[in-house]
Amino acid sequence: GTSRRGVAIRQGEHRFVGPDNGIFSLVLNGEPPDELVELDRSQYWRTSSPSRTFHGRDVFAPVAAHLAAGRSIRDVGTPIDALERLHWALPIADEQGIQGWVVHVDHFGNCITNITRRAFEESRRGRNMKCFAGNGILREVANTYGDVAAGEPLVLFDSSDYLEIAVNSGNASQLFDIQRGAAVNVLFLE
Repeated sequence: GTSRRGVAIRQGEHRFVGPDNGIFSLVLNGEPPDELVELDRSQYWRTSSPSRTFHGRDVFAPVAAHLAAGRSIRDVGTPIDALERLHWALPIADEQGIQGWVVHVDHFGNCITNITRRAFEESRRGRNMKCFAGNGILREVANTYGDVAAGEPLVLFDSSDYLEIAVNSGNASQLFDIQRGAAVNVLFLE
């Protein structure tokens, strides 16, 4: 029911359909899409008069089905030049370490930060580290949850290569009193 547009995006071999409300900033990671269209061709929608509150059903899902069936991005809409963008804080790195933030706490209590493996390794340069998160201090990076005993905390990189504070078979958010938005400071030691 708002004035935001529906869009379809091609980025490499991937296709995305949804609202132009900034969410695709996360998918595109600051890069422009290879192709971008406004979904203004109602022949590809469920109905030419979509519900004002259910574009997922009436516009986005049908357009996604057409794309999955082989239609091109340009078939389903009119090319446009730009998307709405979200702006969020990036980690801050210096010679001593990195400060990031918890961007998500999942239903297991794992605390996912905005610190990427790449940024971490570029700053770390082989040095030991201490990670300060909530009321906890962690000193090593694990490869898997199973690298520590059940109930023990750890730092690892998740499947998307973001630094995560976790507890094997436990809840890091509760153990360390961490919520979304909490600062995470990684100090690199000589």
